Amino acid sequence: MTQNERDHPDILLQIVAVRKALDNTAEIIFSDFIEGCIINAVHEGYEKEVIKDIKKTLDHYIC
Repeated sequence: MTQNERDHPDILLQIVAVRKALDNTAEIIFSDFIEGCIINAVHEGYEKEVIKDIKKTLDHYIC
């Protein structure tokens, strides 16, 4: 048991819930990022830079 007398499975379950919440938040932020950047990039003509940024962001998120 831990110092606060909580069972390890309960703590692990809370960690899983926090991770899931963070993943969902990251998905929303990334989705907004992609939608906004792609639309602006097409209109402004800087698609290559945006694609590079999206790939970089994906690399950080996946790894």
